[in-house]
Amino acid sequence: MDRVRAALLFLTEVLTIFLAMEVATLPLRPLIQSAMQNALYAVLPHNFRIDWACTGVDEVLLLSAAIIAATDGWRKRAKRIIVGALLVELYNIIRIAVLSLYPSEVLHEILFRWGGLIVILAVFYLLTCKEYKQLSDN
Repeated sequence: MDRVRAALLFLTEVLTIFLAMEVATLPLRPLIQSAMQNALYAVLPHNFRIDWACTGVDEVLLLSAAIIAATDGWRKRAKRIIVGALLVELYNIIRIAVLSLYPSEVLHEILFRWGGLIVILAVFYLLTCKEYKQLSDN
């Protein structure tokens, strides 16, 4: 029961941090969305439109919230958030590039939506697995 309680507390903390970061980024959304679209239009065909959901920022915020909730020390958190954000955004840019070259509803709705979740979980695990191994050994 202690593990279930710890997991629920962790999820509550992640959700709280994530929602606070979402509110903090609200005024920046149009700027971020426009900057991402302009940057990608410079190198890709213009047959796509970047919505807020396509920026990958929500995924980065979710990963960041999980890292903050799971990690002690701001220096360690900052390093993991930077590496995690770079990996998630790299995946996101590859996703957009593939979809702009090969538009497909199946790719967009199934593979990349679930793929994004898997990428977030994998990056989180890779960045925090040492701490979890130490916790499980205790």
